Amino acid sequence: MHNYEKLLNKIRNNEVVLWVGAGFSKYAGVPMGAELVQKIKSSATQSEKELLSHYNTLPEVAEEFVKMRNNKKTELFSIIKNALQVDINVSDLYVHNSLKNIPQIQTIITTNFDDLFERAYGNDIEVIIRDESIATAFSSINSDKVKLFKIHSDFTNPDLIIITKSDYLKFFDSDIFRPLWTEIKSIIAKKSIFFVGYSLEDPNIQFIFDKIIDKLGQFGNECFLAIPQLPEYKQAYLATKNISYIPMSAEEIIPKLEKDIKDKLIEDCSKGLVQFQKVKKVFEKEGVKLDFQIFGQYPYLSSIGLLNGNSDNVNMNLSIRFESNKKDEEYIDIMKKLYEFLNGKSFEPITIPGEFIKEIDSKINGYSINSVPQCLQITNSLHLIPHPEEEYVGHLYFQDVDEPENVIFKRYVSKFLIQTEINHKSFRIIFKFLLKSIDEHHCIIEDKKINIQWLKPSDIYEGSKVSKLLLKWFNGEKVSLYRADDYSIHFDLPDISIEKDNLKEFIESFKLQEFAYSNLIKIQKYFHVNFNVPDKISYDDIDIINRLGNIIQNNGKLYIEELPVEDEKIIALYNKENSDAFEFDIEGEEEETIELFGTELTLGRPHIHCDDAYIETKNIVLDEKEKNFTVIKSKSGNLFIEYKQNK
Repeated sequence: MHNYEKLLNKIRNNEVVLWVGAGFSKYAGVPMGAELVQKIKSSATQSEKELLSHYNTLPEVAEEFVKMRNNKKTELFSIIKNALQVDINVSDLYVHNSLKNIPQIQTIITTNFDDLFERAYGNDIEVIIRDESIATAFSSINSDKVKLFKIHSDFTNPDLIIITKSDYLKFFDSDIFRPLWTEIKSIIAKKSIFFVGYSLEDPNIQFIFDKIIDKLGQFGNECFLAIPQLPEYKQAYLATKNISYIPMSAEEIIPKLEKDIKDKLIEDCSKGLVQFQKVKKVFEKEGVKLDFQIFGQYPYLSSIGLLNGNSDNVNMNLSIRFESNKKDEEYIDIMKKLYEFLNGKSFEPITIPGEFIKEIDSKINGYSINSVPQCLQITNSLHLIPHPEEEYVGHLYFQDVDEPENVIFKRYVSKFLIQTEINHKSFRIIFKFLLKSIDEHHCIIEDKKINIQWLKPSDIYEGSKVSKLLLKWFNGEKVSLYRADDYSIHFDLPDISIEKDNLKEFIESFKLQEFAYSNLIKIQKYFHVNFNVPDKISYDDIDIINRLGNIIQNNGKLYIEELPVEDEKIIALYNKENSDAFEFDIEGEEEETIELFGTELTLGRPHIHCDDAYIETKNIVLDEKEKNFTVIKSKSGNLFIEYKQNK
């Protein structure tokens, strides 16, 4: 198979043009030349059949049949066109689909009339028949498409079809000098041609070897021809044409090339031999999503995942060699988590730092997905994410709320654990049921756990809405989940109000979240500012939010219980009045500001007022010494700071 290996390497290096004959479509039920001859003869009259019996090749029989029809090709075209209309699904075009998965084959030349390439490639192919279509085919908008040169035309361009002997003679006398052939000559001057789907008895291949080579010049590059069981003397003939022989049919060699190319596809991508966008398309057909990052001038594989979460047709094998000298606490902890992950005792994603990994060898459906040779492999980190047994989009309905919340439902199952997740963009609810085996086929729920994770909401309005909804659930109100595409599948979430003691700390923190987001909306409007969603909300933040909320609620006034006093004039005023209560005003000259989540808010000039103030002395300890501390209070609780804006 030395010639096969040479062909494979040339394809990997983008050095091959495919030249396809009728045998390429035989597996799909497309009739070969001899069958078309019989169909033409069967359409002739008895006397015509006797005359046609002296001819055997398709060009000869077609030539005579057209003469019998007053040089009209209408009936001939009807016979051929009907014969080529095979009933086959695109998914069953396995040879054409295998070829489509070889992104290095960007040019196909064919003598076939059928439309199987167009059906298999869809919008990823540009057909070139007429001279005027060359410019469009090679324009920037079609630059990524495979170019299909139909040198004998097809039934979309019947005036250019080459089928009769006269058509061939005209073709070699004048048509071969058309711009289309100038383009083909330019392409094959730089590439090796791989002929497949021909037999040496096929008149097309004889014309190609004897006429086209003479017209276009001897092949400068080694070319290849795949035909099963070719005698040695014919192999010697091919050698005189600089054509290497491979003893395989189209049905054998194309799927094999696909497998061998795909096995090296990511490696070739990292060398710049094939575009990573095309590699992604190839593996998407396997149900696999690949992502790449550019390092230097070449792309390298950065992540691997399932396309649309469907693993039905995906088989992945992963082999990891770890650095044996890593024995620190973090390494040991990750190894424990990895053990639990691989044995189904945990469904939490794992991130393994690259420093712990010596080597990775991985395959998907038998194809290697290592991005670079192992000796050059550098891994920043490896992320392992479990695939759920069940996953769907759901609608989460809260009691007395008409509009549902969109969520993703996931269920993971192992012999040790059942884990159900409800994933919202702002929160994640996890139910874990720990299982205990009682015999080979049965198990019981040994324990259950509920975990609720608050995620960063998209904005403060989302944070306020979602926190209010979840508090309804915490307070015992009904919450139901419906499968979005099938409402007959639904269930109620468990009543966790009975778990309040276990979730007390979490519920309290959630109440603070709801308080914070609801008040941030009011603060935004009152102070004409915009807040980004905070990464975290501290108790100091809550104190500031509470203070600002009071100011807003009381139209710019902040009511306080007491006011520390250092001003001797106020104390003297109280002593002079010598009464139980007195009235006073203090008005500041400078505006006060306060910062919340990186945003500075201007409160205004403080104006302190009280109608029934009195002074109280408290004892405090400072520097281990007891000192008197004077404060002002209000008998009626009407002590406040009013903030006034400068005009």
